[in-house]
Formats: sequence, structure tokens, C-alpha cells
Amino acid sequence: MRIRNSLYTANQIASYIIKKCLESKKEISNLQLQKILYYTQAAFLVKVNRPAFSDDIVAWKYGPVVKDIYQEYKCNSNRPIYDYIPYDGLIADDHTDLIDEIILAKSDYSAFELVEQTHEELPWIDTNINETISIIKIKEYFSDVENKKRIWMRKNEVA
Repeated sequence: MRIRNSLYTANQIASYIIKKCLESKKEISNLQLQKILYYTQAAFLVKVNRPAFSDDIVAWKYGPVVKDIYQEYKCNSNRPIYDYIPYDGLIADDHTDLIDEIILAKSDYSAFELVEQTHEELPWIDTNINETISIIKIKEYFSDVENKKRIWMRKNEVA
């Protein structure tokens, strides 16, 4: 399976997600941000056939994590993020629309509900802790019709 180069950096995507959440009056913690980044990557792989970002997603105890983004916001602990790297405005409108869909679907979940959700999915299950979750594994898993629904599954919906 050939997957072309990524479109953006994880920092660009993370900054956009935080900005959008703050504009929508939705608090977002670092752990929630990590899971929204993961589902954003899955959405891009399935809908655009390209990774949203090239940064590795690593399997940690609490699910998928983009290490550099985690490090950037770890000072917040489990508190909401208010100070963030300014969004540069360089994400195409059709791609911000796709990210908005993920934010809408996932921002009502608590951090630990998102952790539980990712712990039920094969990309995390089949990857050893502290190892990179392959984007091919993410794409293959979420390309399945039933699994694809999990990307956009909102709170209180059943997959």
C-alpha cells in the first residue's frame, strides 16, 4: 500500500484543533488533543489518502500519542490548554472542514473515554508500548466500513 507524503505538520494541526476548540468554548486537555490528532490522521488517511502529518504516533499506556505535541503541552497536565503555538492559517479549507468534523465528533468525550475508545482499536492493540503505530496499520484498520464509523462516532453513539 503506497501512502503519499503528509500535507502538514502535527504542530499545525494541533494549533488549529486548540484554536477551534477555544473558539467553540470547548476545553481541550493534552490527552484529548492526542486522541483528536490520532483520529484526524485516520480521517486523512481514509478520505484524502494522505497523512495529515508526518510525525510518528506512538503507542503509550494511555493510547496513541504524538510525542512532540505531548511534550509541548505536558505542562498543562490534565488541565485545559489555553496557551498554544499560534495557528499559521496554512491548512486548506477543505482540510479544516475535515478536521472540524473530527473535533465535533470527539470533543464531547472526556480524555479517558477517548483513551478507552482507542484501546478497543487494533492499531493501538497490535503495537507494543513505546513503538510507532504504523500509518499503514491505521489506514487498513479505518478503511474497513465498520471501523471507519469509529472516526466520526460521537458520544452516546454505538459503533
